[in-house]
This record gives sequence, structure tokens and C-alpha cells, in this order.
Amino acid sequence: MYENKGCCDELIIFINELLKSHPDNGLVWHKKGFYLDKMDKEEDAKNSFKKALECYNVEIEENPNKYAVWANKGVILFILEKYDEAMPCFERSLKLNQYYAYAWKHMGSCYGVMGKNDEALKCFDEAIKISPDDHEIWIDKGIALKNKNDYYKATACFNRALDFKAENTRAYYNKVFVFETLKEYEEALKVCDQIIKIDPSSYAWYLKGIIYGRMRRYREALESFDESLKLKPDDIILLNLKGNTFKYIKKYQEALDCFDNAIVLDPEDYNAYLNKSYVFEKLKDFKQALKNVDKAFELEPENNWVLGQKGYLLDEIGKTDESTVFLENALKYTLKEVEENPDEPYAWANKASDLVNLKRYQEALKAINKSLEFDPEYDWAIDFKGHILRKLQCYTDSMDYLDKAFNLDPDNSQNRYEKGRALCGLNQFDEALNLFNKSIELDPTNESAICAKGVIFKQTGKLDKSKEYFENCLEINPYFQPAKKNLNELKSMTEGQK
Repeated sequence: MYENKGCCDELIIFINELLKSHPDNGLVWHKKGFYLDKMDKEEDAKNSFKKALECYNVEIEENPNKYAVWANKGVILFILEKYDEAMPCFERSLKLNQYYAYAWKHMGSCYGVMGKNDEALKCFDEAIKISPDDHEIWIDKGIALKNKNDYYKATACFNRALDFKAENTRAYYNKVFVFETLKEYEEALKVCDQIIKIDPSSYAWYLKGIIYGRMRRYREALESFDESLKLKPDDIILLNLKGNTFKYIKKYQEALDCFDNAIVLDPEDYNAYLNKSYVFEKLKDFKQALKNVDKAFELEPENNWVLGQKGYLLDEIGKTDESTVFLENALKYTLKEVEENPDEPYAWANKASDLVNLKRYQEALKAINKSLEFDPEYDWAIDFKGHILRKLQCYTDSMDYLDKAFNLDPDNSQNRYEKGRALCGLNQFDEALNLFNKSIELDPTNESAICAKGVIFKQTGKLDKSKEYFENCLEINPYFQPAKKNLNELKSMTEGQK
């Protein structure tokens, strides 16, 4: 296994020497592209693959009965993402030699990326009949089964591959993906540790960090990302991930430092600017939040997340008309995302979020139901459904979903606030007040919970105390419209009593 960069460098030197005496050898160019790709030299690799394709075409023209060359040509076309052109090459290879497992394997892979998993499985089964101890074929079969959501059979295939080659990290990685999908995170972590023993690569540590993040074990996630960054210090995706993890544990300055480091490495990384905007939003610094989302918008004007954040911020500072334009554009691009990924729960959840921002709650409920149809345990969607049901004044149903979300994430300040609001709808004000207090304890800057306390005191005639909470809200967030509205109402009430 030539994962090590030094090994790849040496192999490229050797291949270049070989090409001096064999400049028209397609297989040598093919291998050069393979190792350049491993070294993340994508453009150089692509050029080598194109050169290999030229050589294979010459060979086929000279002798069209070389089944191995037809298969290799198909593989190059597959790598270049020309799947419709690749498929006839594999068919021609198998017509010349129906027992060529290599052609069956790669035809299966081609079917797989085209979304034709049943056809892919038939090809892999043919390949296994011919070469039953080829671990790579077992892995490819497992991937096709995973794509069909047949996770247990997929895992069995990956384990079969490991029977033939015990240190095959590709099989282990795919086991991690299965366990992650099944939310069996402890099992996923065990497999990550097995990978790290074999090959402590940056990607292995990155994946371990992702799993810890799914488990909300953020400090351990940060440790894993740090190990990954030691090996790839210039990885912008990692820096953004690390920054977002700091954000989750409310270490906002550390988060901003990570995003700034990403921007130094790539000044056009819109995601880092967007992430900075989210942090400044948490800090109630709407001027900086808008400044950073404006930069993200300048770099990526058709991104639904960027448009949605800008629309949300404009609404927060009272610019409703401008906000609506951006939110509607965000929804437009989210609808494209749903169209392209109709089975993806996150796409439907994004649609629900955009619809809520536009106050289209019935449509949002349908979208979040679709998200939960594809992933009934999607914790964010469960919590968000509770929020939508509250907006629709379905308070009892809302509580059911908010309770489920609470069990998954008991330290979520916003969840406590939402439950409190639902209880207000059920006229259970004492219980609601307790939840607002807990929400504020978890996040002292949660202006929604502070304002909600003020509303309860206003309703019970404790006007001075109510005013104190609304003013506290505006100290945290001077733009917070509900607090402004309630203060104006209090003013009218007190003036009317004079």
C-alpha cells in the first residue's frame, strides 16, 4: 500500500525513468496518474490519465482483440467521469473474455456511480465467481449493498474482504461509514482506532473527530482534529470543522481564530466567512455578522446557506423587506438541492428551515416530516418539528417532539426555551418560567428566553420586573424586536394608568 508521500515520490521518479524508454506505454501512464492522484496532484494526474487513454486507443487500433486494453480504457474513462463511454469498453472486454474479473469489477463500479446498484451487484457477483479471494471486489460489493441501505450484508462483505487482507483500510473505512449511518458511534470509533493503528493518516483522525462530533463529545473531537492538522496543517476543511466545534462549546474566540487561519490560507474560502458570521451572530455582533456574510455572498452569491444567513440577519435588525428577498432566493436554491437529493434528510430539513424563516409553517411541517421519513432519529429535525408545531399552536404535539429532542441533547438552551413557549400555549406558566430559567442558565445570552420571562411577568401584572427583563434583552441584542415591542406596550400601559 503506497499511501506514504515519500513512497509515491520515489515511484513517480521510477515511472518517469521508465517512460523515457517506453513513452507510448498506456499502462505506465495509467500508473503514473494513479500515484499522482494519491499525492493530491489532480491536474497532473488527469493529464497522465489522458495520455494513457491516447496510448490505449493506439493499442486498440493496432489490435482490437486485446481484452485487457479495452478494460483499462474503460477504467480511464471511468476515472475521467465519462461513464457512458466507459461501459461499452467493459462490455467489449467481456465479449472477448467473459472470465476477466477485472472487467466485471470495474463495470460494477461504473454501474454503482450511475446509481444502478442492482446491476452493479450482478457484476460483482460474476467477478467473485472468477476471483473469490479478491478483497477489492468484496469491498465494492459491500459499497453497492450500502448504497441500497442493506447495511448488515454490506458489513459482512467488508469483513470478508478483511479475511483476505487484514490490514485493508478501505474495508475499515467503509465499515465506519456504515456504523455512522446506523448511528452506532461506539462501534465506528473502535474501527477508527483500528485504522489509526494501521495507517495514522490525517483522514483517519479527521473521521474520528467527525464521529466524536456526532456524539457531542466535542473536546475529544477537537483532540482528533488537532492530530489530523498535525499531518495536514493547511487543510481548510479541517480548520473550519475545528472552528465549528469550538463554536459548539461556546469558545467563540478560538472558533474565530480557526476561521481566520482558513482565510489566510485561502482568502476566497466563503465557508470560513459564513462560519465567522454565525459566530458573530452568537455574540450578538450583527454588524460583524453582516460584514462577514456579505463577503461570503460576494464569493458565493448562489449558495442557499449564505443567502439564508443574510436574510435571517436582515430580519433580526428589522429590515424585513430586504430580508424576504434573500430568504426567497435561499429557498429557490434549497429546492434545487432537494430535487438533486430527494432521499437526503438534510436537504428536506434545510427546506423546512427556509420555509420557517419565511413564516410558511404548514409547508415547513410537510418538509420536516419528509426529512424524518428518511431519518426518524435525526435529532435536529425532531427538535425543529417541535418548533414548527409550536408555531402552528399545536402545543401538546410540540411538547412530544421537544421532549424527544431534549432526551437526545439535554444541554440545549433553545430546546428549553421552545418547551417553555409550548407550555405557555397550554397556560402552564409556572412550569414555563422554570424552563426559561434553565434556558438562561445554559445560555445567559438567550434573549428569547429572557424576553419570554418578561412576557410572563407582564401578563401577571409585575410590570417593573417585566420592564427589567425586556431592557436586559436589549442590552444583549439592541435589535431584538419582541423586546422593543413589549417595552412600547409597557410604556402605553403605564401612560394609560396615569
